[in-house]
Amino acid sequence: MQQNWYDRLQALRRDAEGRPQEAGHEALTLFEDWLFEQARDLGFPRDNAGMNTYIEYVASRGRLSNEQMARAQRFADIRNCLAHRSGLMMSSGLVHELLDFLTILFRSRALTAEQIMSRSPYTISPADSLRHARDYMLNHVVSQLPVLEGERVVGLLTNRDVLLAQSARPDEENHGTLTVQDAMAADRTERPRFIAPNAPFDEVLAKLQERPSSPLIVTRSGKGSQPILGIITISDLLPKL
Repeated sequence: MQQNWYDRLQALRRDAEGRPQEAGHEALTLFEDWLFEQARDLGFPRDNAGMNTYIEYVASRGRLSNEQMARAQRFADIRNCLAHRSGLMMSSGLVHELLDFLTILFRSRALTAEQIMSRSPYTISPADSLRHARDYMLNHVVSQLPVLEGERVVGLLTNRDVLLAQSARPDEENHGTLTVQDAMAADRTERPRFIAPNAPFDEVLAKLQERPSSPLIVTRSGKGSQPILGIITISDLLPKL
């Protein structure tokens, strides 16, 4: 259901380009509906109440931060004004401010690791040529590649690994004989971090914040012994922020 809220909001954002007033009113209604569902999901005891009541209830149970609560109450006041005073209109700037706020609010409860990840990432095996891996990383501007044995992830090859391996053997002729295995660091089995496809946005963000330079590898249940479904890097997350 959370994804449905997000999808409906994105449709309103597209509509706002041609009919901002209608989109703004619909966004306020969508917001009230969302608040009602959140309150009901949290055990709100009544079937009907005002937006401010829903906001206070939802915030008291941790689904809105203090800052989000204050902004939500402002939009609730705007909705009340529009409902009781004929002729009032929302400015285009206010409409987009509302849509931006709802995007932030809905997003963290809508997106999952599967919806964020890059699918079918390029992978290599320990026996592959290191020169081939290096050339791929340079040509595609990536800093690391998952290393697989069969379908199981056994490590990550980073551009630092490549640099160190080739620096240790400065003779260019030797570079052609180096394999990925030769360059993989001792901590290769500790580097990969795994996450399940249904992990929520907040969990993905938290894990990437712990080690921004290290990607998350998505497998069926978030375990390294399973086939890789996708990979998530900071670059994948930035467009969602």
